[in-house]
Amino acid sequence: MGLGPETWRVEKLLTRSNYRAGLVIYKPPGQDRRLKLSDGRTWSSSEEGVIFFETGRYRDYTSGAWIRKLLNVLVVATGVQEIGLRIDAGKVMNVPEWLYESNDLDRVLTGRFRIGDLDKFAEFFDAIGSYGVWDCYGLGSEFESEAVFEPLPEALHHCERYQFLVEVDLDAVLLGYVRPQKSIEELTLALSQIGTSRP
Repeated sequence: MGLGPETWRVEKLLTRSNYRAGLVIYKPPGQDRRLKLSDGRTWSSSEEGVIFFETGRYRDYTSGAWIRKLLNVLVVATGVQEIGLRIDAGKVMNVPEWLYESNDLDRVLTGRFRIGDLDKFAEFFDAIGSYGVWDCYGLGSEFESEAVFEPLPEALHHCERYQFLVEVDLDAVLLGYVRPQKSIEELTLALSQIGTSRP
């Protein structure tokens, strides 16, 4: 039996430390973020070799400008050219033209956008991002186009598919991971320098 949405929310909230201080970063191999998966196994960021990050600072994870800064750092670090998007926030009345291969099924909108449209994504997020869960996936050139975008924790079953994943739960938290391509130290420093959104 899988984790229900409420169980997953408790898992996210209870295992965080000092999350209101800003972006908390777990750098492998010495720092590890562990999350329980729906099949009962425990996922480990250190074992996967990814940098995990999270914040419960409301003014940051509800700001399109702040999320754009975060995505910019991840894009530069991984070299991806497109980002997958999954929005579980009810019916989206006007699907933006920059979101291609879009699909609206069971009140969940999915699609892709090019990194040149990050500013448009940030504006879109600020315009309609008042509730629900938003997921952004860094898509490498080897990404299989027929693969389904899954939210956390399901996406962790095959986290190797994505160069990065950012999930924004507008009721609680932002969390995600990035797969370092070069220096872990440089990427950790870049993440730590994102700062905070203005109050």
